Order: sequence, then structure tokens, then C-alpha cells
Amino acid sequence: MLIKFTIEGYRNFKNEQEFCMSAPRKKRLYKFKFAKTGLKCCPRFLKTNLIYGAPNSGKSNFVDAINDFKEIITNQDYSTQFLRENKNNKEPITLEMCLFCANTKSIYQYGFTVISGYFSDEWLYKNNYAGNREEFFVNNANNKQLLLSTDNRYVHIVNLLKNNLFILNNEKIDFTEEDFLLNLSEQKDFFKSFDIDISDKNLSKKTINFIKLIKLIRQCKNKNCTIISDDIGLHPTALKEILILFNSLNSQIILVTHDVSQINQWIMKEEIFLIDNNKIISLDQFIESENENKGYAKMIRYLAGRYGGLPFLPDIFRHF
Repeated sequence: MLIKFTIEGYRNFKNEQEFCMSAPRKKRLYKFKFAKTGLKCCPRFLKTNLIYGAPNSGKSNFVDAINDFKEIITNQDYSTQFLRENKNNKEPITLEMCLFCANTKSIYQYGFTVISGYFSDEWLYKNNYAGNREEFFVNNANNKQLLLSTDNRYVHIVNLLKNNLFILNNEKIDFTEEDFLLNLSEQKDFFKSFDIDISDKNLSKKTINFIKLIKLIRQCKNKNCTIISDDIGLHPTALKEILILFNSLNSQIILVTHDVSQINQWIMKEEIFLIDNNKIISLDQFIESENENKGYAKMIRYLAGRYGGLPFLPDIFRHF
């Protein structure tokens, strides 16, 4: 389960930014909104989260960063675009993730820094019940491969990422549409409720990713998983049903969306993050940084299209 993801130097995120799913300790939350870890250092984490932001603000870059992080570790894919771009760039890129493992009742903190295509730093820690940090390794050598991926002592952490973290990215489809449709034909009972002709070989990427999302949710129903999805244009009712479902599961879902219909209904301010150019900030932090009522009103206006959320269309249309 994802506790925290830290990003620095990746595309538009030049300065260190932190995305945290740890539930606020001093906040009273509905019990179905969080899951317990049994750890004193991080007693509970949120199960649902929505990410908002203006077009071209970096939402997809955030999802891509997590996807690249996973691909490099689990598949040893050192040909990812951001590594290719970094070869001629002397600016460091740092990615770090904190994951909760239910089997060991521990939080693993792992990250690396890339400079000019080489991993200049790599570290792995384990946080126990009281929050005491045990160092597994700190590697400061310039390497082309990661120690975590190549050392069998840490295969359980690689498998934790591989089997419990799933990313849906609009730019990447893991297999061809024809293969996917062939797979669907074997599950007619499951898909008969879809108002979609699954025999149609011209399904859009968003439709395919929506079906993949539903299949992932089915897989995560009985185990601790985290699903992170870029914006796939979910219908408001579908978004609502997914949020309700995850309130009853011990898994997480993080969705990029522009739909504000569930705010104050099935989603609370603690479960909302805003990405604005080079910043990642929770709605809770935004409100606390200003007068609460005024801040919340500003955020609602932002989500309605103000403050760069959308261009002011009447002004644009006057030039037509």
C-alpha cells in the first residue's frame, strides 16, 4: 500500500514535492475512509484519493513518474524515456516511495537519484512499529543498474511493487487491442453488464483503460493493492460507485479526474490533491494555509475553472 511518493527534478517537478496517503492523526475521519497498519509511526492510511489540476499542469507527469519508478525496478527497464532524456542532463532526478507491507507489518522506504543516466544514489530503509528506521543499504556508487533489482535479498520488495501496485497510463497499453478483445471474449458473463460492444475492434484507449480498471478492481478485491489511474474520463456515476466500493475494501485507489461531483459527498478534503505546474499540494494543506472558509471557496472556484483550471472561454470566443 502506498504511504508516500516523493519526486524531485522529474519533468516539471523541479523542486521536491511529496504526495502522502497517510491519514492525518488529529483529524476525525469516518472509519471506512482509512485502513489501519498496526504501526505507531503511521497508524492509518487513506483508501481513496482524487487528483485535480489544470490542463498541462503535470498530472500525467506525476502518474508517469510512478510508472517509471515501478518499471525500472520490477522489469529492469533502463530504456524509459525519462532515463534517455536524463543522459544528456546533469540535473539530478530523485524518486522515492514508502510502501506498507501487510505481511511484515513494516513500511519500506526506497529511492534513487539519477544523474546523466547513472544511478548516483540508492537507499533502502525499513520502518518498524515505533518508527525506528533500520538501514538495509545506502549505495553511493554510479551504477547503470539498481541494487534492489539485482540482489535476491530484496526480491520480496520488488514483488511488493510488481504484484500490489498497478498504474493505468493513457499513453501505454500493455498489449494490443486485438489481444485484449480476445481476452474479453472469454469473460462474457463479467462484461455483459457493459453497454459496450466488446466485439468492436476500434475501442478507444480510454474505453480499454476503463475496462482494464474494472478488471484491476476485481483483482484487488481480496488483497492489499494500490491502483493509480490517469484521467480516463470516468462517468460521474462510475466514479461514485468506485469510491463507495473502495470504502469497503482494504485497498487503495488514486484517480486523476476533472469531475468535482463527489466533493463533500463521497470524497473529503483530506482525500483531494491539487497539481499546479511544479507543485503538489493537498486540499487540506491549501485550506490550512488560508482562512478555512475563504480557502475552501477558492478551491471550489478553482475546480470550477478559475485560477488557471480552465481558460476563460467567453474571452476566447470573442476573438472568433
